[in-house]
Amino acid sequence: MNAIDENGHDIEYRFKEPDDPFQLLFLCAMWMTDFDALTVSTLYFDKPMKDHTLMQAIARANRVTSHMVNDVIKRNGEIIDYYNVFRNMKRALADYALGSGDKADDTPVQEKSVLFKLLDDAIEQGNGFCRNLGIELENVLETWETFRNIELFDQYANKILKKDEWKKEFFVYENTITSLYEACKPEILVGAARPLVFVFQYLRGVIEALSIGRMWKRPKEEYLNF
Repeated sequence: MNAIDENGHDIEYRFKEPDDPFQLLFLCAMWMTDFDALTVSTLYFDKPMKDHTLMQAIARANRVTSHMVNDVIKRNGEIIDYYNVFRNMKRALADYALGSGDKADDTPVQEKSVLFKLLDDAIEQGNGFCRNLGIELENVLETWETFRNIELFDQYANKILKKDEWKKEFFVYENTITSLYEACKPEILVGAARPLVFVFQYLRGVIEALSIGRMWKRPKEEYLNF
């Protein structure tokens, strides 16, 4: 446990380093107070915890970072609860995380069934936004013809890019959908498929690529002031 590797790094340093292959740690005690590793994305609970100790443990996985975790920007953490710590988590959040005007039931912790409903609602609202612009995202799912779908994505992206507010609003929908989808893992991987999640994500990538391409085509003086 106290060994130093060939680079002079101990186990704590390696676990905090995002690119180190040391990615999984079984923790018996300690490392909860004053320990902060931004890329920790998942905690597995198999022992009783409560009050401030539980809140500190939750915080270990709840750091937001620009580092990619499995090729995804980390916007939230995930708690896998084998000990039914969730009941204590609600009490701890009521004591430490809620403001004086908040209700105890209005905690940021949600059952997965609630998150699934929020995800479906977000997809429906995002799809409705696109339909109002004349964009039928389901058309992409009708066929596996690659070149046809690439053309559709280009058409959709160019339509959204006609107005800056359309682009910003689409990004809000995509951010919400992606965040909720990540929060629903791993259960969502074995449930009903939601292919529109990936349609939103791919379309955002096309929009960003076209935006960068247009920026580089600007006159040099205009680009430098951008």
